[in-house]
Amino acid sequence: MRILCITQVDHIPGVLDRLSDLGSVSYRPGLESDLVRDAAIDHGSTVIFTNPNMQGFVLGSHHLEGTGVKTICTASTGLNHIDRSYCQSAGIRVISITREIETIKKITSTAELSFALMLSAIRHLPDSQASVREGNWSWKPYLGRQVKDLTVGIVGLGRLGEMMAGYCHAFGAKVLYVDPNVVSDKFERVYSVEKLFQICDVVSLHVHVKDDTRKMINSRVLSCGSGVTLINTSRGEIVSEIDIVNSLGTGELAHYATDVLADEFDDITKSPLLSLPNRLVTVTPHIGGATVGAQSIAYHRAVDLLEETR
Repeated sequence: MRILCITQVDHIPGVLDRLSDLGSVSYRPGLESDLVRDAAIDHGSTVIFTNPNMQGFVLGSHHLEGTGVKTICTASTGLNHIDRSYCQSAGIRVISITREIETIKKITSTAELSFALMLSAIRHLPDSQASVREGNWSWKPYLGRQVKDLTVGIVGLGRLGEMMAGYCHAFGAKVLYVDPNVVSDKFERVYSVEKLFQICDVVSLHVHVKDDTRKMINSRVLSCGSGVTLINTSRGEIVSEIDIVNSLGTGELAHYATDVLADEFDDITKSPLLSLPNRLVTVTPHIGGATVGAQSIAYHRAVDLLEETR
């Protein structure tokens, strides 16, 4: 096995050593897109080990054609950083932790970030901090909300959605959810995302990117709300960013707090969100899983799965 590792793992004890035990490793964290193919050919790589947080591009035919790569192993649940259609046609196996239920149940970091982004938004933390740095000292522009006074809507009551729902419930919020595949005895179910926007103060997104979820949060859905705070730690493709911008302008949204962008595998400066002020938008650089605990669990399990293919 010859492994081209294009994600940083040397901060996680044992991962690089374990990869080296499996075969020859070319360790190239942060490798630029146009260098991947040559690096794989020069090393004779049969495996690429990656993670979306450090990749910055969609791994596809441009990087893989003409190489000896037979397997892509990603320490992630999301797979939108890999062109799976090409991989299937080229006979390249994609290994991920997407279906490793017992493993990912132990990873709470992304749900915790969702809760943190909600708290930051309803208490105006980025904007108020910027104001203090400018020499101001007044609470009046930053009057916030208590969590226990909120109605929070969860879109997707899977692993992360249920965690977020539990955090909000523990702080006293009323929690509603939309998920056609889940019936919960803990939280109240509604049957449309539009309904959530009508009745909720906060809506938090926890769905995978699929044909029926791309841009599911659009002008039609957003127009149902008034002063809603929207949290997105799923994927940027779930929302229409231009519709988000317009809804922030009309007041249908009060704030959009996101850990993901639609163009993060291209050029993030293209995002219309980045021109908006802190009072309207919070953007973090896909740090949902960026904790020592979460990465240790995810990367070691990914190595386990790769080892099982030997």
